[in-house]
Amino acid sequence: MTMNADTLFSALNNLTPSGNETVAALSLSAAYGSLAAEASTVSGVLITPTGVARGVTAMAAALTGMSGTDDGLTIIPNAIISFWAAVAAGLADTFPEAIAIVPPPHATLLNEFRSLMSDNANSSKSKSLGDLSNLLTSQAKTGGLVTLPGSAASPII
Repeated sequence: MTMNADTLFSALNNLTPSGNETVAALSLSAAYGSLAAEASTVSGVLITPTGVARGVTAMAAALTGMSGTDDGLTIIPNAIISFWAAVAAGLADTFPEAIAIVPPPHATLLNEFRSLMSDNANSSKSKSLGDLSNLLTSQAKTGGLVTLPGSAASPII
């Protein structure tokens, strides 16, 4: 299995808008979690539901304050980084038998996210969600590694 942008697109497209930041944070985190639930290593080790839950919880907590003026442009990318940091901290609870996990670094996420939001300010919902889903999926599949006993590190895909 590999993470698929279509999964994230569908989850984001089905979100119900909320004026309550806590509800919105939980919904957005769960939508991202649906993408991460497809994560596996190149060697075929799947992320566990516990790993996804760890990430969703961390991401939702990190989204506090996202509704402030322009704050979401920084908070949302950082919350995604928090998602993967929580996954990495779980080791074998998140990827069975893992002895080391390097989360995707998301080195360019903040700048690419800001650019995407600016570029899509007047785009259709479908185009905006498609572009966002592609960006977040690409970032999640770049640079993350899982090491299992007796094997080399395997990329997260």
